[in-house]
Amino acid sequence: MAIRTAAAALSAQLLQWLVSESLVAPGRHRRQSLRCILASEPAGDTAALLPRCSCGVVSRARLEAHAKRLHRELKEESCFDDRHHHIRAQMFPPIHNADGAVTPGEFIAKWRVSELKESSASQEHFIDLCHLLGEPTPAEADPKGVWYGFEHGARKDSGGDGWADVWRRGCFAWEYKGRHADLDAAFDQLRQYALALENPPLLIVSDMARFRIRTNWTNCVSETHEFTLDDLADDAVRDKLKWAMSDPQRLRPGETRQAVTERAAATFAELAQGLRDRGHDPQTVAHFVNRLVFCMFAEDVGLLPDDMFTRMLEQARRRPDEFVEFARELFGAMAAGGRIGYEPVAWFNGGLFNDNAALPLDRDGIETALKAAALD
Repeated sequence: MAIRTAAAALSAQLLQWLVSESLVAPGRHRRQSLRCILASEPAGDTAALLPRCSCGVVSRARLEAHAKRLHRELKEESCFDDRHHHIRAQMFPPIHNADGAVTPGEFIAKWRVSELKESSASQEHFIDLCHLLGEPTPAEADPKGVWYGFEHGARKDSGGDGWADVWRRGCFAWEYKGRHADLDAAFDQLRQYALALENPPLLIVSDMARFRIRTNWTNCVSETHEFTLDDLADDAVRDKLKWAMSDPQRLRPGETRQAVTERAAATFAELAQGLRDRGHDPQTVAHFVNRLVFCMFAEDVGLLPDDMFTRMLEQARRRPDEFVEFARELFGAMAAGGRIGYEPVAWFNGGLFNDNAALPLDRDGIETALKAAALD
């Protein structure tokens, strides 16, 4: 009985030190954790787990002797593990299974609570994503890092050097940012590298909770696929990411830029003809339609913030009689610089916006303008 009591005290001393060194989590399963750790270390290496000085009234020699005795007990019980797993791997196993697979639930749960910075988390996030999608990691697919890898150097269009966080030739360039980052700014940054990265067909940005895939084929309409971390529970969403990694042609838009240009020209011609049919001067109609076209362009490239022109048309669709008032307010702000409500509008110099004149559009005309604005 006395021997068992002494052994228990020795176990407590050893366990106390392991807890203080954060090698064992405190709690009701500490003893089990201790046995797990000891089982992962060969008996000759037990000293590495012990403090370098005496632990209270119990000497280091007695602690080491007790630890070795526990090893013998474990070995006799066939619990000894010759694989020598790292201690943290025993206590905090990775989210993937033995075959490397990660389930959607595991991936979502891990990255929903992550507060790591981009520099600390981006590569692990991408590797976990590869495991989730059943795709090889960059190192597995291209051990030399010639056509697939992390931190691929690129020359910016504006001068200076930069880095794509992940790049795969003929597939994608990927830029990571920290949580809640501006993904539009991330895309603008990535676009500066595109030519130096051999103009990949997909440009992808992510803050590890949101994903945005933008197609980048020459002479094709650009399409954007956007989804969140929770959306990865959907098979169809995961398919898009899988195609991006290894089969980007499946995300290629079906309509060419030429086809869209022709469709846009027909839409604007319809709008202009409707205004001329109502008796407006052809020159005035042409100037007004040019203003509408420029507003759509300025909205697409971010000069008019947050789809301002489209939102104006949507408001006017509800109240067509107020279209002229809405348009004059917008054109006036663009002519001199100003605000629409609380939103700033830049000054657009040149003769296109030398005044705030606008022609009236009925409901059908506003619908035609909205149809044109929806074209990329």
